[in-house]
Amino acid sequence: MFKGMSKVLLVGVACGFAASVSWGQEVVSDQTLVASPVSPGGLFGVSVSYDSGLLAVGASDDSLTADVGGAVYLFERQGGVWVQTARLESSDLASMDFLGYSVGVSGDTVVAGAWGDDDGGSLSGSVYVFERDFGGADAWVQRAKIVNPAPAANDVFGSSVAIDGDTLVVGAPLDNQGGILDRGTVSVYRRDSVSGQWVLERVLVAPDANPDGQFGFSLAIDGDRLVVGSIGSNAQGNGAGAAYVFERNLGGPGQWGLAATLRGSDIDANDQFGYSVTVDGDRVVVGANKKDRDGLFAGAVFVFERDGAGVWSEAATFRADNPVNLQEFGSSVSLAGDTLLVGAMRTPASLGSPGGAAFVYARDAQTGVWSLADTISTIAPGDGDLLGSSVAIRPDGDGGWFGFVGARGDGGPDAPLTGSVRALVLSSDLPCPADLAAPFGLLNVFDIQAYVGLYNTMDPAADLAAPFGSFNIFDLQAYINLYNAGCP
Repeated sequence: MFKGMSKVLLVGVACGFAASVSWGQEVVSDQTLVASPVSPGGLFGVSVSYDSGLLAVGASDDSLTADVGGAVYLFERQGGVWVQTARLESSDLASMDFLGYSVGVSGDTVVAGAWGDDDGGSLSGSVYVFERDFGGADAWVQRAKIVNPAPAANDVFGSSVAIDGDTLVVGAPLDNQGGILDRGTVSVYRRDSVSGQWVLERVLVAPDANPDGQFGFSLAIDGDRLVVGSIGSNAQGNGAGAAYVFERNLGGPGQWGLAATLRGSDIDANDQFGYSVTVDGDRVVVGANKKDRDGLFAGAVFVFERDGAGVWSEAATFRADNPVNLQEFGSSVSLAGDTLLVGAMRTPASLGSPGGAAFVYARDAQTGVWSLADTISTIAPGDGDLLGSSVAIRPDGDGGWFGFVGARGDGGPDAPLTGSVRALVLSSDLPCPADLAAPFGLLNVFDIQAYVGLYNTMDPAADLAAPFGSFNIFDLQAYINLYNAGCP
């Protein structure tokens, strides 16, 4: 196929196309995790959370004990391999609880939302807290069940959760607080240092709430800073969305004061800005999965930073390098310093189904520019994996990162929607990505010929650009960009 392709590439290099791809991370390990025992249709990977060596994976439709009751699976790394070490269920698990739709990990504490729990009315929701080493070494015990302070039917309390240390936050995005339909609330809990009990600290609402605001749809916390997504905020149009930054002790001891309201620069109606949020220090990233900037529901991501005066401003905004309709770029986000992992769970695969993808971005500390570092695509395109339905990224302690990408739709025709999670090790020590042939360390015609060989044999290593699973001019252009970018 494409006889004479080397000529095309040589012309491209000679013309000096501007490089648009910058590489700073490399996937050096890629392990696919599945639940054991397998629960077909369980949606394993609908949520993921990682902290201090412990990975929690939610499977909200797991039916091993109760029909669509849900479960949480725990993994730890042993000998360089991720191993399932526990499976958690609530003590009163019932059908349609959806336990694990949201999960959070901090140290030896795991929290799991069950928005379908009916204790306070149909779909009122609840959250379960599990802790390690109660009842024996490495034993996991349910320590608490938390319900909405003012429970009511259809609150879906627990559809989002986040935890950091002794602070737990829970979203109830369909709470009719103050008589406003689906206004949404976020409850903040503090773990008492003596009793270990979780005590309600505050119930937060959007200061500019509107019906169907769904405040609390997404949550992220880092220390004393909390970010809340509200996909139905209508300040920029119906369903445009917003994100709110709260800080502990702002306005007085024990208070959670509003530090900023974040809105994207070109957000408008139905973009769902705030569908996903993440925070690390003075940086917040917000996904708008339905943004139409480069195609219908192609999606976009916005980066905000806080300056020395405490003012938050938009620092960057970007979308997938090759955006397509219905991609939902920004359906999940996770930030660790200058590294960002973005899920785009409906990125089309080769057969047109939403195989999904995740994108790793790196920020240049000198220029502040974000650029694409790597792309994670489905292993078997066309299966409707929904890869990128959840993501998490954290430092691995060795100068690289652990990345986790949920694919809640994985399973193929024999076991649809069983789900899986890709567990990645990302290294910052990346060889030059365009340097494919000896003499290594020098880019020349031999590297070009090597890429042509990979391309003509349809080797996956040559599949550099969307639409993934096919080989076309976009892959060629991506290699040209890598070549022209040179070696570090």
